[in-house]
Amino acid sequence: MNKCWFFGDSFTYGTLCHAGDSYYEQTYVDGNRRWSTKVANQLQCIEVNTAKEGDTNLGILYLLLKEMSNIKANDWVILGDTRPQRVDGFDADGNRCNIINDRL
Repeated sequence: MNKCWFFGDSFTYGTLCHAGDSYYEQTYVDGNRRWSTKVANQLQCIEVNTAKEGDTNLGILYLLLKEMSNIKANDWVILGDTRPQRVDGFDADGNRCNIINDRL
């Protein structure tokens, strides 16, 4: 079966829309699914959601490039972007993190 690959930020990841999340438990009933699951089902593919909450456009692109060798002919790739103000930075321990500068 072909795969449907999803790359993006929290919107693509489905923040709060996973079993165990409070929003999910209060909102989701039989038949409701994350949009990425609905798309994969419609395309009759296996869903592979690589999205990360708070990811930057550079981070999204990095994940796409990292997975390129795993993406096969006839697979689908859905690429989402995020706010351009969200950029990569590093915390005090040198770990990659994102910085959002929304101030006008």
